[in-house]
Amino acid sequence: GVQTCALPIFTLLLSFQTETLPTHVKVGYIASKDIKADQNYEIIDEKSTQKNREDALKSVFPVYDYDEALGNEVDRQIQESFMKTRSWLAEHPQASETELKGVFESNSRISLSDEDAKQLYALKYRVEAEILLRNVLQKTMASMISDDASLLPREEKGVIIRRIRILAGDNEVIERNLSAIKALEESRQEIPDRIRKNIPASLGQLKTVDVNSLASVASDLLRPNITYNLSETESRKTRAVSTVKPVIIKMQSGESIIRSGTRFEPWHLVVLQGIQKQKKETSFAIKFTGTFLFRSEEHTSE
Repeated sequence: GVQTCALPIFTLLLSFQTETLPTHVKVGYIASKDIKADQNYEIIDEKSTQKNREDALKSVFPVYDYDEALGNEVDRQIQESFMKTRSWLAEHPQASETELKGVFESNSRISLSDEDAKQLYALKYRVEAEILLRNVLQKTMASMISDDASLLPREEKGVIIRRIRILAGDNEVIERNLSAIKALEESRQEIPDRIRKNIPASLGQLKTVDVNSLASVASDLLRPNITYNLSETESRKTRAVSTVKPVIIKMQSGESIIRSGTRFEPWHLVVLQGIQKQKKETSFAIKFTGTFLFRSEEHTSE
């Protein structure tokens, strides 16, 4: 007797529970009867939870590491390169253009084209040429310069600028003026005009001064001082999403979900679908347990 009635009882119970909930309803449909919660429920509102996650992601600004002291390093690099080349020339007055080119390159860590080397040799690597390049590069590197134009945050509402030479905690600012960040190529294009405006009279009198050659040397010395920090940005996004708690709708047993004659709103569907989902999960558990009990009893009776 136990064998035959165990499963039908479960089936009857399940069909009664699931069929009392309306199916295939849509927003705007009118409820044909009152619907109340048959027990306590905690329903996760997936759509609202996902919206909150997306909002959390949007609140995370991309992180850029800014080395503002790099301009000073470039300045020292130029000063040292010119000074050592002039010292070499003072010790070797007959030094060739190629020899001086080699001395300058080994100290500056850039390669001079033959034309650029010719121009600097004609200027005898004079201090005026050194000061000109230093002034121009100091002004150019006062901006934030990115080495990769494709990573410039043109569509963002702002970015985090993290000054890497300052202790953490005090080293971050939000930069909303994104035009303040320039691409390396854009910065290089500003150099020729800066050189023309800054040429000292003592150099301007020399017919050998070639603005393009000096601009070429300055462009090679120019270094990007800001880089996109992908790993830190992604880490902050992960942390932001992890702090978002699921939006839970709590329903008490007997609480009204919708009254007869009322139009279904999105909220009603969230609740009904959540209840149906939980009932299906419970249904599976009961069916599994029922089948297990039935088979156990059958096996025992043999």
